[in-house]
Parts: sequence; C-alpha cells; structure tokens
Amino acid sequence: MQEELESDAHVNVSFLDPSSTNWVSVTGEAKLTQNKNKINELWNPMTKAWFGDLGDGVHKGNQDDPRVSVIEVIPSEIRYWKANKGRIAQTLDIAASAITGMHVTLLLAIS
Repeated sequence: MQEELESDAHVNVSFLDPSSTNWVSVTGEAKLTQNKNKINELWNPMTKAWFGDLGDGVHKGNQDDPRVSVIEVIPSEIRYWKANKGRIAQTLDIAASAITGMHVTLLLAIS
C-alpha cells in the first residue's frame, strides 16, 4: 500500500447508505500513518479479522501489529447526495416517470 501511495496518492472514497440512498464521495490525496493514538481511537475488535495472528510474536493482529496503519485522506473535493424523499416515494417517482415519460427531479447537493 505504501508503495502505491508514494507512486500516486490521489484517491476516491465513497460511502452509500442503501436504506436511504444517501451517499458521499471524497476525492483527495492519501497519506499513510502509524499514529498509535489514531489507531487506538479507530480500533475495534472486528478489525482484528483483517490481520490475523501470524504466530511470530510480532504480527499479532492487534492494534500494536506493525502491519496496522491509518490512511488519512486530505479532501480536495466532496460530493454528496441527501435524499429528500424515502425509498418508497423515490421508487414511485421513478415508476411514474417511466409511465408518463416525465422527467424525475432530483435534488443533488454538491460542495
């Protein structure tokens, strides 16, 4: 990962909430850090599943494992969508548009 970020640190991170169709997309530059305070702040027991204990006494799959790092993204652009209607209303709008040929009006907030 470090070699990839040194070669090109430009990244995009996107999140979708399928229950609401809200989403956010963050574009920026990433940097890798092994800041122990940040790792401890973000660590949760489920994270251990991604690393696993290699049984060598060093790579234990916990927050002190040298393989564990934090990727910080310094944003240059953030785009998001916040649905102003629920899923059912959105589905009905799309269905009505398909039947009538009218366009569906969507609210898109870009910052």
